Amino acid sequence: MRDSGQTEALERKFLSIWRPLVAGHSTVVLAVSGGGDSMALLTLALRVNDARDLHLRLIPAHVDHGLRPESGEEAAQLGRYVRERFGLDLVLRSVTVPTEGQGGLEMAARAARLRILDRVRRAYGEDTPVALAHQADDQAETVLMRILVGTGIPGLAGIRPQAGAFLHPLLSWGRVELREYLTVRGVGWIEDPSNQDRSILRNRIRLDLLPLLKAQYNPRVERKLGELGEQAAEWKALVESAVDRFVQDFGVQVQAQPILLPAAFGGLSRPQQALLLQKIAARHQLRLTSQHLRAALAGRAVWPHGWEVRKTSAGQWEIGCGLTVAPAEDFSALAPVWLRPGWIALPWGGRIGAERVDEMPKAKARLNRRLSWVQSADLSAWRVRTWRAGDRIRLLGLNGTKKLQDVFVDQKISIADKHRWPVVVDEAGVIVAVIGLALAEGARKGGAGWLLHYDPPAR
Repeated sequence: MRDSGQTEALERKFLSIWRPLVAGHSTVVLAVSGGGDSMALLTLALRVNDARDLHLRLIPAHVDHGLRPESGEEAAQLGRYVRERFGLDLVLRSVTVPTEGQGGLEMAARAARLRILDRVRRAYGEDTPVALAHQADDQAETVLMRILVGTGIPGLAGIRPQAGAFLHPLLSWGRVELREYLTVRGVGWIEDPSNQDRSILRNRIRLDLLPLLKAQYNPRVERKLGELGEQAAEWKALVESAVDRFVQDFGVQVQAQPILLPAAFGGLSRPQQALLLQKIAARHQLRLTSQHLRAALAGRAVWPHGWEVRKTSAGQWEIGCGLTVAPAEDFSALAPVWLRPGWIALPWGGRIGAERVDEMPKAKARLNRRLSWVQSADLSAWRVRTWRAGDRIRLLGLNGTKKLQDVFVDQKISIADKHRWPVVVDEAGVIVAVIGLALAEGARKGGAGWLLHYDPPAR
């Protein structure tokens, strides 16, 4: 980059990328490490902010990982430089990085940095984004590294321009071009000595492997890897839309623990299945390999941190940490049991009792999760069965219906218990009660009063 014309062209292109990313925001946190990439981000954001009347409040923030004795003084020097050069106060935060753990020191430092930056941004408002300085070379290194360690197509998507509250506006430029820009603008930067540490896989890829591939195989290998990442991202977006519809249609509680995926999960395409499992893992901060995914889709897997995946005899997938119960069985094929006064053994375990009680019990008794007071003109016309996928109940006193799956989740009923919990239906097969948990409009239409008891099977 030899002249101001090229520099201004770079700034115009940055503005075209930056403006839609920050639209609707008044404040943006800029992650500034002091390296060339982050100093270029800071310089570009400030220049277009001043010249183009964006009127953003820009907050530069630095995280000191404390991994080198001199890092604290370097952070202080960076703060002084940013104040003198740009007139801004640098938000400085320190963090202790665990030296042991899954993924090694580099991944632990990255996770700690993102946690701190997330806290900083929230201090300025829940919707405040953080801009990170990843650029085109980082993108190529990320895609190649994931190929080497093993990944699926979603992993090839690499770094996206926006990932939740985190923005990546520099993916169109490489390391050299950004440093040339800083030189023209007269902005200094710091070279982190850890970037030369070949014990870190990313550094070996950048320092050794990529130069070899460029020299002997393809001088445009970084661009080709970037294009691969873009195509993978388009594919991932298409698959994600189908997965999101599945999660919504079947009420899958990704954040729950344990999680039960319906038998319809088996009807998804292999990429859709894998992506949903990855979403679940990411939600619970689990790092999966392709072997973890293959084992899970085969019906049984052990994941990191004590998590397991087990396919039930009904074709469902149970996913959770420290599963202590046998995989949930499907009792929906068993014949319903007709209600009558007294106790009745349930074929799927436990028993149910019906006691004539004409007056509604006091509130304390009604809170018992194994008792329900109902009214029926002909109790013998009612039957008891177990939960079935797609069941809905029209709750007493409320408009609309609710999925029984959601009732069980709200009441924190385990997967194994859910498959045994008695569901009472009338002569038309309409649900009138889930004993102790929910009542429908049809549960109290008059007639004799009955107290229904549920005695679950012994563990």
